[in-house]
Amino acid sequence: MNFNPKSDFIKKLLGLFLGLAVVIILVTASILSACKKDESDDPDTPQPTVYVYDAVRSWCDPIIISVKANQKVTITTTDSVITNINGMVEDCDYWTDANGIADCHYVDQNPDLHGIAFMALIGKFDDQFFLVGTYYQNTFTKSGNLELSVNDWGGCGNESDNAGQFVISVLIE
Repeated sequence: MNFNPKSDFIKKLLGLFLGLAVVIILVTASILSACKKDESDDPDTPQPTVYVYDAVRSWCDPIIISVKANQKVTITTTDSVITNINGMVEDCDYWTDANGIADCHYVDQNPDLHGIAFMALIGKFDDQFFLVGTYYQNTFTKSGNLELSVNDWGGCGNESDNAGQFVISVLIE
């Protein structure tokens, strides 16, 4: 074994520097991650309100959301509904997401559907009906109540033949 004090000293010194560099990097990363601000913890960051809307509520029991002028409202909707789980109407009686069934013949035949896809999630603001669907965003120009409901007609509650639900996330900024 050949002993070279200069070479061993340099190896130990390099090992010490490398170890110290690793420690500095780890400590710096730890400090930076602890300082990172998570928006969900910020009380000034608006958080969405989530509603579970059972389809049996239908049009006669809307969710009512107060909106002020110049507020931006973003709505995302998941899950699905059906008008009649035992129904036999080929173009209308099947599960749908919040975009509804646009080609259902009821849309053309029933004025209560406002020409909007059957069983869709719809909005009503200032007596105007519109499709909310799976995603909707709008900055309202005036204050008022935004109503959200399933685009159906007929019975509600115990008289409804609807099934399923929409999970609706509403962010107001």
